[in-house]
Amino acid sequence: MESECISLLKRVTSILETRGFNVECNGKIRGASGSYWDIQCIGSLSIGPAIIRIGVAAASTVDSNAVEYYLSAKNDLALDKVIVVSKTRPPEELVRLALRLGISLVHGAEVEAEPRAGERGRTLYIHPQITMEEVLERIRTGRIKGIKPVIPILGRRKSILGSRLLLYPLLCLKGTIHAHLSGEGAIATREVDLCFEAGSGSLVSMEEHGLSIVWEWGQLGEIEDTAVDVLVVIGEIGTVSLTQLKEHFSDMDVELALSVLEEYGLIDRLGGDMYTIARPPIHGYKSPMVELRELVEEKHPESGCARTLDSMVDPIKLRRIVESIGTVEEEATLYYPVYMVVVEDERSSIKHTILVDGVRGARLDDLEEVVSDSKMVKAIERIIEEIERNGECMSEPAQPPHGQQARPG
Repeated sequence: MESECISLLKRVTSILETRGFNVECNGKIRGASGSYWDIQCIGSLSIGPAIIRIGVAAASTVDSNAVEYYLSAKNDLALDKVIVVSKTRPPEELVRLALRLGISLVHGAEVEAEPRAGERGRTLYIHPQITMEEVLERIRTGRIKGIKPVIPILGRRKSILGSRLLLYPLLCLKGTIHAHLSGEGAIATREVDLCFEAGSGSLVSMEEHGLSIVWEWGQLGEIEDTAVDVLVVIGEIGTVSLTQLKEHFSDMDVELALSVLEEYGLIDRLGGDMYTIARPPIHGYKSPMVELRELVEEKHPESGCARTLDSMVDPIKLRRIVESIGTVEEEATLYYPVYMVVVEDERSSIKHTILVDGVRGARLDDLEEVVSDSKMVKAIERIIEEIERNGECMSEPAQPPHGQQARPG
């Protein structure tokens, strides 16, 4: 085998190993029929009672005859899937045909080298671009959309109890997604930088007004691990039948897991009880990490009013979900500035918590809704209790980085 093909083979097997596969490479492998096949490596992964077996091969070029060869090898070796990485780019029509047969044809240029250790698990921050004083003044005067003035007007008596700067964690995964992105039936690879808020695992996009929840991928962190196990199998095989899944997971309610995955928009049901990965909701997606890259830095904001929130979502679960439709090359925790203001109705003593985007200065209605229905709400309640005990934070508010003037949203 050519040295370049060997290098590509090592890259693919390395990716499988990072996903937990046990990979053995023995050159040609003998099948049940007694024939030997040019499947250089086989990766095995145990998920509960199921064992997924993926064959890996490298070739200089791939044509229709090669696809027929690898299909025969797949059947004779009882493999769930075969990945063939080639030096030359295979025709798009051939890629689509092969995928329906459980064979993934991958151009070598799309197989990235493993990231350096220093690129994993970074902690980054976006500093607020609007001060706490500006936020409070806008709330008092009703200059934030969706918030009525809190100064006494026409007998209404409301007051601001206090506020804090929240450093809200976003779990960001950079990689590639292989999905139906360019039309019906067409398969394409797209580089993505996805960020999920760490209260419930909902995908967030950076819109004109600030952070916005992508509801099609909401609260992924709440999915049961067993359903994620099923998703991983569907992602590895491509298209799978209900019967196959029941054989893989004999001690699991597979139909319940599938209904959960459908509800979360992660899989599509095809005719004849066949299932496949759903098209991800990334058309027009704007990653906070990308849209605000000039504001991203490693330095923690200097503010005595800042409260750093912990992630309430298992990052491994999110990574497994994303890897079911692609690969993950880098990951980071990005702390996003969110001002939390507590307002009280003096007559009823009812308290309202308002979240304001620390970059754009607009109210974060989406995030308020998600937080109220996530594990993050307990951390918010503790800060509310702190505000009730101590009132307003008197230390200097966070200032924009690099000596910039704070700009209104």
